[in-house]
Amino acid sequence: MRLADILADLRDTDVTLRALRQMADAQPADEIILVNIDAVSKRRREVERRLDAKLRRSQLDLIRLTVRGRDSQACPARALARSLLFFQEMITAVFDAICDGPKQHYAPSAVNVDLSSMHVAAPLADTQSVSLSLPNERLLALRSELDLAIEIVLALFRVRAEEDLIRFGKKIGVASISKLHQFAANSARERLLTSIEWRKTAEDTRAVTISHVEAYALQQLIESTWEEHIESVDLECQLIGLDEARRTFRLQVSETERIEGSLADEFPRGRHWAMNAWLFAGLVKAARVSYATGDEKTRWTLRNLASRSVGR
Repeated sequence: MRLADILADLRDTDVTLRALRQMADAQPADEIILVNIDAVSKRRREVERRLDAKLRRSQLDLIRLTVRGRDSQACPARALARSLLFFQEMITAVFDAICDGPKQHYAPSAVNVDLSSMHVAAPLADTQSVSLSLPNERLLALRSELDLAIEIVLALFRVRAEEDLIRFGKKIGVASISKLHQFAANSARERLLTSIEWRKTAEDTRAVTISHVEAYALQQLIESTWEEHIESVDLECQLIGLDEARRTFRLQVSETERIEGSLADEFPRGRHWAMNAWLFAGLVKAARVSYATGDEKTRWTLRNLASRSVGR
């Protein structure tokens, strides 16, 4: 039986079971309703067993994304589409980081995109949920790279502290956190309640739910977090400007590249430096990378200058 057919059976069984339980609440003494509930519950367990067997034979994981709008109403189609896209790109970004190393910008390899791509497992049952299948080889006593990627993605939705966000960022790269930011910003803007369920078997199922309030807090946390890198740099360059009073400098590194910044406290003052002369410069490069966008802001500090022994 096709996975779509099994999921349709499970959905129909759940609809019937909910209706019977509502009837039982209204008529608790009706034995026929109770018998029907027992029969439908047994059928549901059988459908669950068929689903587990199908996932195991086909080496598939099942992921269910449920997105509700304001007051649990149907959400706009654009909001669901964006949630699905950003969630997929989160999985791909983390998977790509595990396989090929962390990245500052989202640029996964074509192979990793293919290996981490989810597929629609069944037609939309309503405007709120979508069932997705993900090919994932099941390894004895080992987690696959996809297992680890999905575990990390679900854990990212629970991050509430800057130190935890930075710890994840160092492990999976700024690109993965930027995709989380896009997901959170969409959820906050559209006021969404999002539930994600990851299933390998009925016993091995994990889930996370994030409200629009939690999404907004996560968005704000990411936007206020930066990754900083500081390194010493030695360059051969042309001095085109130096103002000791204002503590600023400008250097021409090549025909197209010019850098400017501030003088370090230890920079020697009171010396005469010929403008447009080619010198050796000792600098400190401080780069701040935004977790929200992956954009980098660089601050240069000039520590010293030295004349070239050979003319240009």
